[in-house]
Amino acid sequence: MALVSLAVVGKRNEPLYIREYTSESIVYPAGDGLAEIGLTLEGLMSIDGDDMNVAPGTESCSLRHQFILHSALDRLEELTAGNRWRAPGSVGSDAMWVGMLCPVDELKVYGYLTTTKIKFLVAVEDIFPPDQKQQLHARENEIKSLFANIHALYVEYMLNPFTNIESSIESRRFEEGVKSFVDAFNSSGLSVA
Repeated sequence: MALVSLAVVGKRNEPLYIREYTSESIVYPAGDGLAEIGLTLEGLMSIDGDDMNVAPGTESCSLRHQFILHSALDRLEELTAGNRWRAPGSVGSDAMWVGMLCPVDELKVYGYLTTTKIKFLVAVEDIFPPDQKQQLHARENEIKSLFANIHALYVEYMLNPFTNIESSIESRRFEEGVKSFVDAFNSSGLSVA
């Protein structure tokens, strides 16, 4: 199970950070067409006069993964309407863990919602058959930990007094921190037994 894409989405569902991480074991069809010529879903949606601009922070994620994460966002909002989705008595990152939102082809999308309505989404490659619940549960715990670590990076980023709060995340420190957590997650070694 490898993390293939990650998104941080703002209160008004604006993409703050979205990245795709390559995985050699996932084979996609001939491409998503638009991404091959440099266009993205966000770029198509952010038309400024006659110019088409790519939304900041989306240039390193394929159209396919942007679509998957955006679709899962609808499911996250459906699941988190009200506070009934939270387990009674849960605190900390457990209170923010939404869990698996939806399977899409060979991927599963997981969600995490902060108390300030910032949403974290990850798409992971699904390699565990349904009968291996123990490995799947262990991997979900790793995903929870990954979300908590990325949330901590986000909080650190937001505490910078020079941060423009409602714009995309453009921080080398945040980028490097996320990359190190994703690399550690992808190399953690839980395998199909």
